Amino acid sequence: MIAIESLPIDTSITPLKQHHLLNRRGKLTRSKLRPVARPKSIQRNPDGLSCSQLTPVQPSSPQSVLCVADNKSVASVSSTRKCPRRKLKSGDTDNKKVKPPGMPGKLPRIKKKDEGLARKSGRRSSTAVSASEHSDSQYHPKNQTQRQSLKNESITEDGDKAKPQKKKTKSVYILEAIKPNNVQSEKEKFMRLRGRYNPEFEYDNPASEKVMKSYSQASNKLVPQALRIMETALDRYGSYEAFEEAIAGARLTETEFTGLFKGFVNAEGLDNQVYLNLTPDLLSRAVMTRLRSRPTMNVNSKVLRRGWARGLLQHEIGTHYMRSANNRYQPWHNNRGRKRHKLLPMNPTEEGLASLHSVLGRDDPCLWRSAMLYYTVYQASLLPFRELFEHLSRFIQSPEVRWDYCMRAKRGQVDTSKPGCFNKDQVYLNGALQVLRFRFEIDFHALVKMGRVAYQDIERLRNEAVFAEGVVSVPSFMADKDKYLQNLNEIRLKNRLTDKELCEVFPVMESCT
Repeated sequence: MIAIESLPIDTSITPLKQHHLLNRRGKLTRSKLRPVARPKSIQRNPDGLSCSQLTPVQPSSPQSVLCVADNKSVASVSSTRKCPRRKLKSGDTDNKKVKPPGMPGKLPRIKKKDEGLARKSGRRSSTAVSASEHSDSQYHPKNQTQRQSLKNESITEDGDKAKPQKKKTKSVYILEAIKPNNVQSEKEKFMRLRGRYNPEFEYDNPASEKVMKSYSQASNKLVPQALRIMETALDRYGSYEAFEEAIAGARLTETEFTGLFKGFVNAEGLDNQVYLNLTPDLLSRAVMTRLRSRPTMNVNSKVLRRGWARGLLQHEIGTHYMRSANNRYQPWHNNRGRKRHKLLPMNPTEEGLASLHSVLGRDDPCLWRSAMLYYTVYQASLLPFRELFEHLSRFIQSPEVRWDYCMRAKRGQVDTSKPGCFNKDQVYLNGALQVLRFRFEIDFHALVKMGRVAYQDIERLRNEAVFAEGVVSVPSFMADKDKYLQNLNEIRLKNRLTDKELCEVFPVMESCT
């Protein structure tokens, strides 16, 4: 048994109070210590000695010391443990800590995980959330609902709740948004009723009213030229069907067209850059898209004809893809660059140039399709689907072909019994005639190398464009400038278009859009 020796009670020493209890290991609990009120008459350390000058009291027993206070409580403190240091007051200059040599300066305080979360959420740093509170608020369904409501609602200066902001959704490509999902069923019903029916189309992701309104205005500016182009073809061939047989040629299998595609790509030095996708579901003959992040030429497998094959390749790859590839190296390759350089819209230049390349090199470079699309859109803005179908019989006898033209002009509408159109198809003839009008003023090599720019911007952007050989290029059918201009002039003559009327329709380059 440990020997215990009593010490005389010193009245100058403040006795331990009732609440100064020990924990299970016999150690004073810091959280349970309370400030003890001392009389003002009792001064601490009256001799003014520092802690290092005080002579420690040697206990009579090396094991423990017994302190008795008012015969009420007994505390056993181990002689090997240090007493907790009291907090220094501002006046205790002698008792300040001295940093030992070689000791680093003040270490940065380590932030707690919950404190960092509190700062990120906009709360005051002094009110950190405890781990238990954080876990409860994270997994409790009620708190989860409250957090979501606070996130969606904001408070105005007047104290009223503001309307929750709608989450922005990714916009759908316009040509995909206006593609009906019930084309085949409506076509079968329309043909079964012999054209006495206005189709009702359905869409998976319909375009907004604002977007459709921007495409709903049709122009009649080039209607006389469109009619003259189609009448020229009818005078020469008698009907559209005869014109198609003479121009389109024999039908091609998918294997034959794939061979022509590979040969064209190899000749232009575009191996493993453009891919082919044959599908019967396209509303148009062909379109360039990105499929699985790869530039892909999508072709309607139902219209593969030998006379049209090279025109399709020159249109989609020689124009659209090569201008897009060259555009990547220009300062205006993104939307921010286009705004900074104040570029005009790339259409109608883009589609007009592609339309001319579709007939470039043909024996009869008739712009029938561009003219027919322009005229059909204008009539669709005035007529319902059923009446439009009957009106086009003057130019096209085949119900299948007439349906395709009417469908393109009416896409985007739900109820086709009302007048209305999708005016994008007017850009082909509009752009083609603009290029023919200013063919002697346009630098066509610069137009292709500079990427997706309008011909009006060529001279203004010339000093900033990239023209390095091996970086940007032009298609092989445009390499010889003189021959290319001769082909353009032949297109003008075969379609009975005069330079005089083109100058009247498009007086100056700056006024064309």
